[in-house]
Amino acid sequence: MFLGYGVRAPERKWDDFKGQNVRGKVGIVLINDPDFETGQGDFGGKAMTYYGRWTYKYEEAARQGLAGLLVVHETAPASYGWATVKNSNTNTMFDIVRSNPAEVHPLVEAWIQRDVAVELFRNAGHDFEALKRQAQTREFRPVALNNATFSANYAVRRAGIRSRNVLGRLAGSTRPNETVLYGGHWDHLGVGAPDARGDSIYNGAVDNATGIAAVIEIARAFANGPRPERSLVFAAWTVEEKGCSAPSTTRPIRSTRWKPPSRASTSTRWSRTDRRGTCSSSATARANSRTTWSAS
Repeated sequence: MFLGYGVRAPERKWDDFKGQNVRGKVGIVLINDPDFETGQGDFGGKAMTYYGRWTYKYEEAARQGLAGLLVVHETAPASYGWATVKNSNTNTMFDIVRSNPAEVHPLVEAWIQRDVAVELFRNAGHDFEALKRQAQTREFRPVALNNATFSANYAVRRAGIRSRNVLGRLAGSTRPNETVLYGGHWDHLGVGAPDARGDSIYNGAVDNATGIAAVIEIARAFANGPRPERSLVFAAWTVEEKGCSAPSTTRPIRSTRWKPPSRASTSTRWSRTDRRGTCSSSATARANSRTTWSAS
């Protein structure tokens, strides 16, 4: 079924599902928010809300009881090309271990290229662009793609991992209980297929070594300058590329004191948050693997 943008947002008077029973079906949705292309609407225009994120769309699919969800990739609304989707989803995948994964994950989570979606819609007697325009309105209703079929075959392999967030805190002078947070993620996609030069490492200079460098230098400047009124926290998150950075979970983390490198000012207190637990990997429809993990 084509489910528009796969959004159910009562506070914005938006519901792409319209109360239809989609349990056990495979859905197809568009990436980003309904008003991304028009630039005007109830979702901030070009500024993506969480409803536009692929993580939300999978979560809502699980809540609706879908067996699987396919996200249509288009470069502009996704803000990255197909190569990023491919590289992100053809190696080990991470997710926090949950007591009931089905609450936030349908059985199949995958992306398809726009050309594939156009052909699929055409074979089902529909025009992709026409349905997209409908999906950008409140009046949209789910559309059955008659005679379209989908099959998936995947296995699950589990492994245990430990990863770490790094936090630094500079206590405020007059309002220490009020905090300003600076953050970035230190992880990237790891190792994959070699590029034209034979380099198989996803170095992540822009995403997000530059961000981490900025956080470190901001911390250094504040630590060596006048003490601010409010406390400052400097965070380097792990596994952000897999949607599992600390802000996305309320799971408890265990902190241990950590001595900063000699170049960092000793006036900033640093701690290391260890995350450990059971991880599992499973393949999606494209034989991708997913690893899940928990904090303790």
